[in-house]
Parts: sequence; C-alpha cells; structure tokens
Amino acid sequence: MSYQQAMYDREHPRYSEPTEYITMEVDGLIVALRFKNTITKPDTVSEIEQTLLMAQDFENLNKPA
Repeated sequence: MSYQQAMYDREHPRYSEPTEYITMEVDGLIVALRFKNTITKPDTVSEIEQTLLMAQDFENLNKPA
C-alpha cells in the first residue's frame, strides 16, 4: 500500500499510534508539528516545545530594536 493510500485508510497501522500536535506561529505562519508515540516517550513534546521557544527567543534577540 502506498503512503498516499495509507493516508485515507483508517485501518492502516499508522493511525493506531497515539499522535499529538503542536502548533505555533513562525514568521507569521502557523506551523503544525505531528508526533507519534508520545505516550511511550512523554517528554518528547515538551522538549521540542522548549527547543522551539528557545529558537524563537534567540531570533528575537537578533532583531534590531
């Protein structure tokens, strides 16, 4: 089964995995990140959120006042 077919097949194994989403605004665009297996690795989402926020803070420091 191709990836495109799997996107529409609700019985496909990729839909059985727990999935979590993070959305944040980057340069005026809304970015959505999708994560699987967040139950087996609960710190993954918070670590990625923290990294994105640190990158955003760093970018803000480099902007002229």
